[in-house]
Parts: sequence; C-alpha cells; structure tokens
Amino acid sequence: MVLNMLSTGAMIKIGKTYENFMIDLQPVNEKLKDRAIRIVAQIANVTHSEALAALLKSGWEIKTSIVSIMMKMDVENARTELRKHGGVLRKLLNIGQPV
Repeated sequence: MVLNMLSTGAMIKIGKTYENFMIDLQPVNEKLKDRAIRIVAQIANVTHSEALAALLKSGWEIKTSIVSIMMKMDVENARTELRKHGGVLRKLLNIGQPV
C-alpha cells in the first residue's frame, strides 16, 4: 500500500496524470485508443468524434490533443507549449492557478 502511494505520488509529480486520468499512455491497441478518446473527450469537454479527430492529427498524443483543443491551437504549437511546461499538462492548463 505504501509503495502504491509512493508510485502514485511520483506519477502526479512528473506529469503522467491529470486529475484522475493517466494521460501519458501509448494507445497501441484498440482498447487503449478507445480509452484515449474518452480521456481527451472528458478533459477537453468535447464529443468523441472531436476527440478522435484531435488524436488523429496529433499522432495519438493525448496531452497534445487536449492542449490543441482547449487552447485552440494547431498540433505543432500545442507541442511547443507542452515542451515549455516540461510536458506537464497541469502546469500548462492551470496557468495562474496554484499547482
């Protein structure tokens, strides 16, 4: 149980999660692609088809898709913004709010 708490804390700290979603997954099969679509749709508050379109444009990059939708920017600019924030979605989306 302690190991689980430590690993969860580490995942949060290094930006592999956003709220209660594991967002740094590689959607390599249909089950994970479906999960990626649901994650993007829920976080970005868009339809499944909008989430799928964003994921296809970004090469199935979940964080890039979320940023491109929520910040209304193209994929390359979304990647650039993520890099500026160390790849941590929470830092980018919560600009001006305590992290």
